[in-house]
Amino acid sequence: MEMPRNGEHAHHTITVHEEQEWASMVREKLELSFKKHHKLSKTPYPLPKVPPNIRKGDPQAYEPRSASIGPYHATKDSTLAMVDPKWQCVSSLLAMHPHCNINECLHEMLSLTKRLRACYNDDDVDWFTDTSLAQMMLIDGYFIISLLLTHAGYMRRHGKHNIWTSDEIKYDLLVLENQTPFFVLVALFDELRITDPPYRDLCRLAIHFFDLHPRPAQRALIKPDQVQHLLHLFHMSLTNTGGDCMITSRRDREHDHGEGAFQSGYRFDNVLGFIFSLLCCCFNFGPSSDDESAPKSVPCATELEESGVKFKKKLTEGNGSFLGVTFRDGSMEVPPLHVYDYSNSVFRNLIAFEQCTINTTNNGGTPVTDYAMLMDSLVDTAQDVAILHRSGIIVHGLGSDKEVARLFNRLCNEVCHRESSSVPSMYGGLYVGVEKYCSSDWHRWWAGLKLKYFNSPWAVVSLVAAIVLLVLTLVQTYYSVLGYYNDNGSKN
Repeated sequence: MEMPRNGEHAHHTITVHEEQEWASMVREKLELSFKKHHKLSKTPYPLPKVPPNIRKGDPQAYEPRSASIGPYHATKDSTLAMVDPKWQCVSSLLAMHPHCNINECLHEMLSLTKRLRACYNDDDVDWFTDTSLAQMMLIDGYFIISLLLTHAGYMRRHGKHNIWTSDEIKYDLLVLENQTPFFVLVALFDELRITDPPYRDLCRLAIHFFDLHPRPAQRALIKPDQVQHLLHLFHMSLTNTGGDCMITSRRDREHDHGEGAFQSGYRFDNVLGFIFSLLCCCFNFGPSSDDESAPKSVPCATELEESGVKFKKKLTEGNGSFLGVTFRDGSMEVPPLHVYDYSNSVFRNLIAFEQCTINTTNNGGTPVTDYAMLMDSLVDTAQDVAILHRSGIIVHGLGSDKEVARLFNRLCNEVCHRESSSVPSMYGGLYVGVEKYCSSDWHRWWAGLKLKYFNSPWAVVSLVAAIVLLVLTLVQTYYSVLGYYNDNGSKN
């Protein structure tokens, strides 16, 4: 090889052998990439890791604090203290079921190792032998089952460890990267052969265990073979509402989310309302009927209130979903939402789950992501939180309204929400209805009038007194003019 002279670029002549090695290396990488993609597309219940763009929003929200489940965080220092309590829980559970043969359980887990490896990223399970992977699944699986049964009152609380009184374990079991396949739990649960009816439904035990906010909306029976993992089950319990808030048809959107809000928005509550309505009809105030691009958000609660929108707490009757936000006749009804210190982690992992499985769950929809984006639009500042709190919509245990606003404003940072004609936002009709309502000058004027003259009892009294005085003055003027003409007529 010749050394280059000054000003010349260095050129290296590639030999045939080097070219073959390079081509072989590229081919191997392409084949490996294809195998990984093919495995992921063929795996019915993959357990993905949180994408880097989503993780950077709040890295700690996607990591377990006390108990590691599965291979992703098995060596995390903060979870090592839970290793012994796990074994104690499993030992206590198996002692209650002497017919449950540990060798048979291990053999069952060994028979599932190929299926298990297909669920996780290769880099995180390759260093596990089949035996060690089977042991991890057995211990983690029975640990989870013992927690569910203890919470339901089936088992006595054991040991001196505070895992039974700490809620952290519940939050850990809702971390996306801290999951075990649900078919593992089903297989281990079946080995216990529990006969008591209240404790035979694994899905119901798990939903009962997660007594967190937002509350589940149980409308339909969830079958174990439909569940990927505990986070997926929790997600299903929140969104499985049988169409209560999943507005799909255009007619439904118009009826339930306020497409016709402007037309039905004129209310003749009093004389002033009637007069203003006539003026609006005469001068054709109102939204344009031109077809414009569909809105993707709504103004904040403060701006909506200034435009005459009323916020009301929606009664869910115990089974309704927190997702069922509706808008009609200038009134936005929102189910109550309780926000606590764990809400950030729970919402973030639900959103991450939707983003990772957008093509395999909810028919391509992302209901929790849609809800988070709606709340991000409604809540800009602490004042917006105060408005929703005053309406009974937001109840929180955080330090201030500002913290609640910050939580919602950061939830969907770096989240790419897919907007398509086939899978639009579940609140698309609501956005259209709100935009039409707020684009009406009449609603803004009427809201301003009520705010100025009807914001307190004394203001109402003053306005009524002024109207009475005006009426009396008009009556007096009328009779004065009438008397004047009568006097002139009698003189003539």
